[in-house]
Amino acid sequence: MPIAAVPKYLGRNFQEASPGLRFTIFLPIWTERADQESEVKQRASAKSKEGQSLQQRLQTEAMNRVIEDLVSQRQLPGLWEKNDEGARSAWS
Repeated sequence: MPIAAVPKYLGRNFQEASPGLRFTIFLPIWTERADQESEVKQRASAKSKEGQSLQQRLQTEAMNRVIEDLVSQRQLPGLWEKNDEGARSAWS
């Protein structure tokens, strides 16, 4: 789940915020760790060669290592990078 780049004390409900704040400061489009793990698990569940390869790697390596490799190969967004899925869901 993407997160808004705001302090935690502000919470996550921005229904009362002005549109300018909601769509510039509070727009939840930044990648967090749970997004990365979810993406890796989703890819590993695919019935493709990539999915099988990721399944094998997850059995022998820690999730952290797999994520680090995918981020370094630019196959996965890094922490606090723009998350296109989060942007699409926020605009809908």
